[in-house]
Amino acid sequence: MVKFLVSIVLIIMISGVFLWKQKVSEQENMLIKEIKKNIGPTFDSGYSLKTSGFPNRIDTEIKNIRLLTENGSYAVKLSRIVLMSLIYKSDHHILSIEPPFIIDNKKYGSLSVTEGNLLLSISRNDQVNRPSLILHGKNLILRMNGEILLTIKDLIIAIRTYMKQANSYQELSIKAHGVFFN
Repeated sequence: MVKFLVSIVLIIMISGVFLWKQKVSEQENMLIKEIKKNIGPTFDSGYSLKTSGFPNRIDTEIKNIRLLTENGSYAVKLSRIVLMSLIYKSDHHILSIEPPFIIDNKKYGSLSVTEGNLLLSISRNDQVNRPSLILHGKNLILRMNGEILLTIKDLIIAIRTYMKQANSYQELSIKAHGVFFN
């Protein structure tokens, strides 16, 4: 009887490991596909990918993202992005963007978020067909060409889509606290 119970527990544990590995593979492949699809033929990219969170979460970390045009006139640099999802709730993702986040254009200069925390929550409720996107930023410092342009203590931007039969509409909510222009 003990051998039987140990065998069942081992089978369940091994199945859990294989399920987690499969979900990790799906999330990593989806991220790589989206990066390659969205950068287009004029951009070159570089990044490193690592996933953790076993057994109930999948946290895929992308570090040192660099997107650069072939002629070098435009670049996007991110230090770290983490895509977090639960193994048992695949319709909800949280994207954490760790500053600095830099957009550099040789003609117009650079725009960067140098400090703070950015979280982007993406969910889709298929039962009511209502996708939502919530951006939450805290203690953000936005710089243009190295000079502080804007500081924001707390920022929430939420977009929800409501779909009913033939019509649909989007709801936009913005909350900003402690906004200071320089």
